[in-house]
This record gives sequence, structure tokens and C-alpha cells, in this order.
Amino acid sequence: MPEPIHEFDGDMLEAALMATEGPILLYAGDPDAAGYSSVIETLSKLHGREKRLHCVWLDSRGQAQHLDRLGLKPPLLMLLQPLATPALLPYPVTVDGIEHWLYEQGLLKNGLSPGRGDWRAFYGDSQLRDFFYQRLRWHARAGHIDTWNAPRWHDGQGTISAAMVHDTDAELFERMTGMPYAFACVLEFLDVATRDQIDQLFDVLEPGCKLRDVAINLFSAWLAAPELPWAELINDSHIDGLRRQWLTLDAQRRRGEIVPAGEWRELRLAASHMVSGDDPYRTLQRHVAELIMCASPPPADDAHRAWRHLLLGLGSYAKVSMVRFLHGWRHQDFAMEMLLFRWFSEREAREPGGRFTPETLQQAQREWEAQPQDQEYIAREEAFHENARVWLSTFDHDWWLYLLRLLREAPV
Repeated sequence: MPEPIHEFDGDMLEAALMATEGPILLYAGDPDAAGYSSVIETLSKLHGREKRLHCVWLDSRGQAQHLDRLGLKPPLLMLLQPLATPALLPYPVTVDGIEHWLYEQGLLKNGLSPGRGDWRAFYGDSQLRDFFYQRLRWHARAGHIDTWNAPRWHDGQGTISAAMVHDTDAELFERMTGMPYAFACVLEFLDVATRDQIDQLFDVLEPGCKLRDVAINLFSAWLAAPELPWAELINDSHIDGLRRQWLTLDAQRRRGEIVPAGEWRELRLAASHMVSGDDPYRTLQRHVAELIMCASPPPADDAHRAWRHLLLGLGSYAKVSMVRFLHGWRHQDFAMEMLLFRWFSEREAREPGGRFTPETLQQAQREWEAQPQDQEYIAREEAFHENARVWLSTFDHDWWLYLLRLLREAPV
């Protein structure tokens, strides 16, 4: 068991709870249960980061007497603080969930744990940097790097972050490169793929440069950009107000101030209320509200699933929507995808067995096409598909230059 996590039996635990000052994070579980080792590994990292947090674990097998006396029913994760009611984290737990919960309890500054220090690129090793540089240049020259809506690697080809390590695993990317997965998501979000981009990237990506907060700072600048018509795109003063409120809180973070956990929590709750519903004409607004919700508070650089969802899911949808809006889409156009899906779903439900056959699907398509169509929308949709690569590349270029500037200014 890695230090400084301490394994206690029941007697030792009761004594420790009486003697220890400061917060104690207690995990009680069965070592043979699924997910046990990942929780222990997470607690080890947290204890190393948060020096005042005492992390202990209890093998629940054979400890029923002590657990009953303490009123504990495993598996559980409990926070014990002086003069405070014990707080239980609902099970099962995730790495992201543990950190967000501890932030809400006031034990993690801004919800941004420092991860592996300041995330020094390539561990400061120039030879490791050169290895990845040459690997990416070779793949780009051979046409092996493409773009996708998520990291992808298959038969020696894939997206930029996967091409670096020949895998899509987030932890493998971090271990091999010394860089946070949030940074990998930024590269994917900006569709980095060409040899020129790789040359530009490695011109500024110095061995040992500190990449902490690069991802959230780029996200913040993108969400605040005055040249982008966010208010007009969102077309909802309340949701745009949530965007501006997020930017206000994030400005405090960037100044190094501690943002009270309650303020992030209130913003997250307000945004969550705008996510529900199934009105096709509110599709874009719901996505933007979820974007704000998932960024409140900003996830840690090594919150893998959070960054994939924030940038490569919600962020990519918002980016494509913005590009469409800049090229003439109307607000009602964003409802068409859901309206089309709903029409075909209801049509399919009337089929025997509730499923289309190839023949009945073709019949349904003819029925749809026979209905009155919005020819202007069809023209805009066709124009987007014909020009999407160029339009998106042009849009990404300014943010690519902004990323290069962040890296050029990153401390070494």
C-alpha cells in the first residue's frame, strides 16, 4: 500500500479519530471489491497534495463490530472534521467526484488540485521532447494524423494526442509525456493535425514548461472573446448571464483569489436548472447551460472525463454552432436535428416490432422528403457540409495562435 495512506484496524481507527487534529478522510471497503484500488490510489494522491488532510483506510472484512459501533456501513467514504457533522460521499465514487466533493467541503482551493505539481512538459527532458516531436512529424508526413470528435487510434492512425503515445488512454498520455490530459483535449479541440502545426507547437513547447491551467485559461478566453457573438448566439439573457457570471468568478481564479465554494455551487445549480427539457428550439441553450454547469468549478487538469466532456463534447458542439451562426444560420435552424430525430423515432415506433427494416426506412425517408421543406435551411446545411473543414479551420486558427501564445508565456 503506497504511503502516506495508512491502513488501520478498528481499534487503531477509533484511537486515531480521537487524537488526530484536522480533517480525516476515511475509506472503508473490501480490497476484493471492484474499484477499491482506484479509490486508494486517489486518496494517496490527495494526501500528497493536501498536507492538512489525513487519509486513512479500513479493510471492512472482519471489522463489523467496530464499524457498527461507529455507525458505518461499507463501502463508504467519510469526511470527519472537528466540530462538524461527518459528511458522507455517495457511493460509488470517482476521482472527479472525490475532488469536487472535497472542494465543496472547503478543502480544495478553487476546486483545482495541483495534480502533478505544475505539469512540466516532458518532465524537463529535451531528449523526450525530441522523441515525441520526431514521432509526430513522421506520422503527419505519412498522413496518419486526422481529426475526430474524440481521441482515436487504430491501425497506426488517429488523432494528435493518440498519435503521440500510440494509444487513447488518458493516464498513459500523462505518464509518458508529463503533460496533463486537459492539454491533450485542447489539441483535439483545435483539430491539430498538420506538420506545420506540429512544428509551431514544438517551437514553443519547451521541455519543463509548466502547463497547469493552460486548458482552462484558453477555455475562459474563448468563452469571453468579444469578437464572438455569444449573446446573439445564445439568444437567452438568463443563460448568457450565467456565462458572464462564470467569467466573473473565473477572473477571480486567474488573479489567484479563492472563489468561495458556495458561489461555484450556486452557479452550477442555476445552470443545471436550464439543462432539463426537450424543446427542440432550446437545444443550443441547453448545451450552453450544461457547458457552464460542467465548468463550475473548473475541473482539475487531470480530470479526464470532465475535460473530454467539457471540450470534446459540449465545447465542440458550441464551436460548430458558433461557426454555423457566423455563416448565416438562424436560431430555429438549430432545432432541425432534434425535430428530424423525433419524426423518425415516432415513425419507427409505428412499425411492427417498433423497428425499421431497410425497406421501411427508405419508405419513411421518402415520406419525410415529400413533406414541405425549408429550402433555405437545406441550402445552409448543404453549404456547411461543403465548407465545414475550411470554415472550422479558419475559426480554429485564432485560437491556435492564442494557445501558442499561452505556451510561449508558460514558465519553465
